[in-house]
Amino acid sequence: MRTDPPAPQPDTSPEEKHPPAPQPETASGQKRRLPSIPPILLVGGIVLGLILIGLVVFLALRPVLFPPHPAGIPLEITRVSLTSPLATPPPPIVEVGDTQITLPVPVTLEVGDHSFPVQPTGPGEGAWADPSAYPGFAIWAHGTVVNYVLGLEATEDNRAVVAGLRSGDPLSLHLSNGTRLIFHFVEQTEVSPDDATLFDQSHPGLTLVLLGEEETERTVAFADFDRAEEPTLPTG
Repeated sequence: MRTDPPAPQPDTSPEEKHPPAPQPETASGQKRRLPSIPPILLVGGIVLGLILIGLVVFLALRPVLFPPHPAGIPLEITRVSLTSPLATPPPPIVEVGDTQITLPVPVTLEVGDHSFPVQPTGPGEGAWADPSAYPGFAIWAHGTVVNYVLGLEATEDNRAVVAGLRSGDPLSLHLSNGTRLIFHFVEQTEVSPDDATLFDQSHPGLTLVLLGEEETERTVAFADFDRAEEPTLPTG
């Protein structure tokens, strides 16, 4: 019995089942292969792009981060002496209800035939300014406006002026608004340099202190308030 040979089977290899995708062809019909970019060039391009972006941001924010400075103007240095009016504190202010009133300040002290311009105690000088820095001046303890407290340098002449006061002798204080306050001498005593009762403001008057260095006691003259003489206004 003759057996026929088996019929040939078609080739079913994977290559024929999934044929490769057609490649783009050039004008001459040949396939074109895309060039590959080296990794170092790719990284370098990214870094360069980031640098350019940062530079643009910096230039945009530069006026804000570093504002331009105006051209400098040479400044003249002014040396201020201790007697300069720049050290004078502002006048005292009191409140009456909702109103603030600026009080006049003493400008001249008269004791007998002697007249002393008044220098207020400046900021940071404590209760008293250094009297030797203001020769010939009366030092006013700034803020004492009921009982005016003033000091004189304890020179021989000033000691003689205070020692020559007698009961009832007048002392006067000229204020910045033109008013003249009249006081009469009551008594003289010695107190310790740290006696704070001299600055008591419960009684109108004038307290005159002799100020010296390394002293254990200070001579103080007390005067009571007598009257106030207002400035005469011009007529016509």
